[in-house]
Amino acid sequence: MITLKMVIRPERIKRDGTWPVNLRISYQRKSTNISTPYFVTKSQINKNFEIKDRFLQMQIDEDLNKARREVSNEFAKLSSMTVSQIGEYMSGFLYSKKKDDINFFEFAKLHIARMEENNQASRGNYGISVRKIKAYVGHEDLSFNDISITFLSNFDTWLKNNGVGTRGRALYLSNLRAIFNAALREYNDEDSDVIRITKNPFKRFSLPKVETPEKRALSLEQVRKLIAYEPEKETVQFAKDVFLMSFYLVGMNSVDLYQVTKISADRIIYKRAKTRDIRSDGAEISIKLEPQVMPLIEKYRDNNRERVFNFHYRYSTAAGFNSAVNEYLKTIGKAIGVEELDFYAARHTWATLFVNECEGSESEAAFCLNHVSEHKVTSGYIKKDFARIDRANRKVIDLVIKSI
Repeated sequence: MITLKMVIRPERIKRDGTWPVNLRISYQRKSTNISTPYFVTKSQINKNFEIKDRFLQMQIDEDLNKARREVSNEFAKLSSMTVSQIGEYMSGFLYSKKKDDINFFEFAKLHIARMEENNQASRGNYGISVRKIKAYVGHEDLSFNDISITFLSNFDTWLKNNGVGTRGRALYLSNLRAIFNAALREYNDEDSDVIRITKNPFKRFSLPKVETPEKRALSLEQVRKLIAYEPEKETVQFAKDVFLMSFYLVGMNSVDLYQVTKISADRIIYKRAKTRDIRSDGAEISIKLEPQVMPLIEKYRDNNRERVFNFHYRYSTAAGFNSAVNEYLKTIGKAIGVEELDFYAARHTWATLFVNECEGSESEAAFCLNHVSEHKVTSGYIKKDFARIDRANRKVIDLVIKSI
């Protein structure tokens, strides 16, 4: 009997911290493992090295079922082979085509599904970008190796001719690049000389240049007006509360407020959603809870303790939460003289006041905002001192509440 099983071998961890998924074939008390296109990170498996990423599991199950059907259909031929020969046969049957032709749209669908699982607010934009590419290509038979510099240039021209502005073109191409890079990480293994995507056109392709947008930061006077503003509607009060909560927590992003689960008597701790999956430190940050934010925290605390705040009961996704807050903030913006006030202005405002009014440095502001350090090697040797953020935040809050 020929048996097939997808396995992850703990000892086979690669330098980048991932493990390859192998198809194990057993026959006549002997076994062999063949390579698959799949790799898993620590977050995609449990302690028993079983896959918990359901979208990846669906792809793997599809391959496994296909392999089992082939074994059943060709058993008479396969049973006369050695287990090594069966392995070579199954490798060619399953992956010879995939090795040369990885479908862009299939992988993009998987990538966006993973973003959905992680409640990443930008997943909607990625879906739009993929639909634009599909409209340009006119079919779904597009491999990564078909995406060349010429392809990118022609796609950009097509977008422009169809009325898409510079900002939109840059967004669609940037999302395409992000999907492309994710596929490179998943399918190429330079340590093992496995290169399934043979070229990266983005190394020599320049995205459309977008003019630097007007800064979103509020002035000190406008922040004080926002604090003093008394909304008539509960929804607008909600938006004001969330905006100030972000400001008092050093510009905490909406997706992090929505997802955060860790809080103590005097600190809130989270990993920044935007960069936690691409940073070795998980983009973790710890913020001291100042007296000004405590009433807001108590007002929106999740009594069931599933998360810190109850926003996930009001809105099913982080994107929906962010969109609603931005909509309600427009009323406040008109009242305090700020056109198109949005949630992200809280983060810009904190940084601007710290640098311009509190005489903080831009590098210190970057540390407080949990940006990637410009000195990556050096920062790897230094233990983070979150007290630096505490001192900076206190300066900003004291500045704002003075004379209120």
